Amino acid sequence: MTKIGIVTITFNSEKVIEDFLNSLNQQSFKDFELFVIDNNSQDQTIHKLKSASLNFKFNLKINKTNIGVAAGNNQAIRMVIDKKIPNVLIINNDVDFDKDLLKNIFHEHLNDVKNLITPKINYYKKDIIWYGGGFFKKNIGYKQYHKGFGKRSSSFCLEKEYVDYAPTCCLFVPCSVFSEVGFMDEKYFVYYDDVDFCYRILQSNNFKILFCPNIIMYHKVGSLTKSRIKDKLSDFFIKQNIRNKVYFTRKQKGVLKYIFLFLYFFEINLRFIFDFKYSKKFSVLFLMYKSFFNGLRL
Repeated sequence: MTKIGIVTITFNSEKVIEDFLNSLNQQSFKDFELFVIDNNSQDQTIHKLKSASLNFKFNLKINKTNIGVAAGNNQAIRMVIDKKIPNVLIINNDVDFDKDLLKNIFHEHLNDVKNLITPKINYYKKDIIWYGGGFFKKNIGYKQYHKGFGKRSSSFCLEKEYVDYAPTCCLFVPCSVFSEVGFMDEKYFVYYDDVDFCYRILQSNNFKILFCPNIIMYHKVGSLTKSRIKDKLSDFFIKQNIRNKVYFTRKQKGVLKYIFLFLYFFEINLRFIFDFKYSKKFSVLFLMYKSFFNGLRL
C-alpha cells in the first residue's frame, strides 16, 4: 500500500511546476503518489504536467472552472482515501525542497502516527523564515501568526514543538483526521481554509500538529495568488482575506466572537487609513466594506 498521497492544486502554475516536479523526482522516499487538481489553468501548466518525465505515480483531474483551493484539496483528498492510502501531504506547487523532505516527514510520522506534521518554511532562495511554527492568539479571535517570521533562519533558534496552526503550504495529515475533523470548508475559495482546519484540529483535542524545524522547504510566496500588484494589495487578496476572516470568526464558539467582529470592522478602517499596502481609493474602501458584510452572509 502506498504510504503518502501528495495533494496539490494547480492554477496557471507554468512558472513554478517544473521545480516542484523536479523536487519530487529527486526524493529518497519513493512510496508516494501525486494527485494534482487543476483549476482550469489557461497557460502551459497542463502541457508541462503531461509531458514531464516522472519516476512516480501521477494522477491528474482537470476542473472546467476554478473551484478554489479548499474544494480542490477535498477532491484530491477523497481520491487518496478512495485508494486506501493512509496519509495525505497537502502541499503548494510554488515550493522547492531537498531530496529527504518526504523521508524526514515520514520518519517523524512513525514516532506518533496521530500527529500532523509541518516543516520550517523559508522564503525561496533566502535565509529568511516565512513559517517557524504557528499559533493562535485566542484573546483576539484566534488570529494566527507565524513564529520567527522575517528572522534569519540560520541564526534564529527554533525548537521542535506542538503548534496550533500550520499552513497547507506543506502539511502532512493522517487520513483518519478527516473522518473525525472533517474536510476543508469549501466556502473558503482561498485563504483561511487552513486556519479553519487547524482550529478544528485544536478543538478536537484528539490530534496535534508537530512543527519540525530540522525539515526545511522553500516557498515562492505570492507567486500564484498574485496578492500584490506592484507594492499594493490586490483587490482579489483584499476581498478573499477580509471575507474569509469574518466567516472564520463567525464560526467560532462563544459570544466573544461578536465583539471580535465589531473590533475587526474598525480595524479594516484603520488599515485603509494608515497601512501603505492599501490604495487610498474610495473603490478599495467600498470593497473592504462589501467583503466584510459578505463574510457575515456566508
